[in-house]
Amino acid sequence: MWTVGVDEAGRGPVIGPLVVGAVALPTADLEILLEHGVRDSKDLTHKKRMHLVNWFHEQAKHRGWKYSLVE
Repeated sequence: MWTVGVDEAGRGPVIGPLVVGAVALPTADLEILLEHGVRDSKDLTHKKRMHLVNWFHEQAKHRGWKYSLVE
């Protein structure tokens, strides 16, 4: 079983870009995200967000997680 999440950010094409991100990973791996501190980016410092971006990409490659970012 896989879990998929989608989120968007931005104000749209009139004021600026709209960015949409999607992630799909095995449901059993959700706990890994929580243990590593993945949560709403507005609650994280810039430094912590950048750390999580690098960590996420490493995990995605190793674990076969799927993701896409569209601007």
